[in-house]
Amino acid sequence: MPGIFISYRRIDTVAWAGRLFADLRKSFGASQVFMDINGGIPRGADFEQVLTTALAGCDALLALIGPQWIGCERPDKTRRLDAPDDWVRNEISTALRRNIPIMPVLLGGAPLPGEAELPEDLRTLLKRQKAEVTDTRWDYDIGELIKDLIKQTSLRPLDDVVSANTGIRLLKDLMTKVPAVADAVSRSKEVIENTYSQVGRLVLFKVIHDSLHTIDVDCLRPIQAGGPAGRLRPFKIRFAGEARRIQEAIQEKEWNSALRDDLVDRLSMAVEIRRNLAALGGNLLTSVGNW
Repeated sequence: MPGIFISYRRIDTVAWAGRLFADLRKSFGASQVFMDINGGIPRGADFEQVLTTALAGCDALLALIGPQWIGCERPDKTRRLDAPDDWVRNEISTALRRNIPIMPVLLGGAPLPGEAELPEDLRTLLKRQKAEVTDTRWDYDIGELIKDLIKQTSLRPLDDVVSANTGIRLLKDLMTKVPAVADAVSRSKEVIENTYSQVGRLVLFKVIHDSLHTIDVDCLRPIQAGGPAGRLRPFKIRFAGEARRIQEAIQEKEWNSALRDDLVDRLSMAVEIRRNLAALGGNLLTSVGNW
């Protein structure tokens, strides 16, 4: 769920909204900033459901107010803010009811509306501290806006979110606010744990496979090919090294009993080959007899 919800009118502040979105995304990360036309609503999605969900999970709402925000009209010449189904009105009134931090952001020299200009359900917006953002000092104004967001919410900039404690706190807050997130996290935990387990087993299997391959190709086959005149010491050393690799890999690891039995059988065969080759003049690694 996004931490910051950007509420704006396309006819009024779309260019400023896009610029603001880009700056906030750099500071907090794309997943923490919601703007409908910047990936907030995927193609084919139910936009009403997406907006409702985003509003339910946000930590702060920025109400962008430009020169046309108050007087913007519908095709029938009625004012958009007066319509009960106007999305900008509903976004702000929902946030006011939830009592989340709402910041009126004045753009393009627009003034804060008067109380008489607002529908009754939006009038408490005037009690929220405004932020004026100008084109001439954009970076400074946005920097101050970001500082205020950090003070009023649990949001933290990217260079702070790397802290494990901060990340856990943000996740816990989100799980408390949105039950669906708690369910998703629970499922994700199981998937992650299972994935780590499977990856661990694959790594283990690869170590065992590579070691057995080395024993077969670099130790046993050369010994068999060399006959009684062959020198066994180099192969014994290599064999011992690979046996240690296998022992270290499976130590305190959870793995399939059938695989263990198969590995034991294979190493027993290797030991038997060693015994058969002993008559050729060498004794090949007595330590593997433990298998």
